[in-house]
Amino acid sequence: MRAGWAAARGLLAGVFGGSTTYVLPTWNVEAFLDTVEKARITATFFVPAVVNMVLAHPGAADRDLSSLTSVRVGGAPISPQRLKDAVEFFGPVVAQGYGIGEMTSVVAGLSSEEVARAAASDAELLQSCGRAMYDTEIRVVDEEGSALPPCGVGEVIVRPRLRARVLGAHRRPGMDA
Repeated sequence: MRAGWAAARGLLAGVFGGSTTYVLPTWNVEAFLDTVEKARITATFFVPAVVNMVLAHPGAADRDLSSLTSVRVGGAPISPQRLKDAVEFFGPVVAQGYGIGEMTSVVAGLSSEEVARAAASDAELLQSCGRAMYDTEIRVVDEEGSALPPCGVGEVIVRPRLRARVLGAHRRPGMDA
């Protein structure tokens, strides 16, 4: 349910901002490519599996996708090499986000500029989920709950500063921890 809400918020943001939203009745690469070309789509969101489908499509490289100014990727892990491939294919318009269903939104991300720079010269950055969003505190902790240093491997702990209030969790024991 929360993932659906996050998707709906993304669609509504475009609508409220004056954008036209295209929703394909079913997903297939050919329909997506046709729609981008004909309607001059400027922004899209992909899960990594869809990135793979588009990049593997035999005719994709022959299509005019130059109208795309924003290709956001998230919803599942993506390899650094596949992000590089996406930048090579779409250009320096690929951004990556990391979200958590309990938060209903993205909590960290790499901008398209950061992804493009990393694809060209800093592949290690592509292993990162990016910077925390403006109202989010993120820590990586060990099994005892102690914060780990940068590049540490552990559990990701996220706390929203504003969203807890919006979601009704503020000052409710156990809901805003």
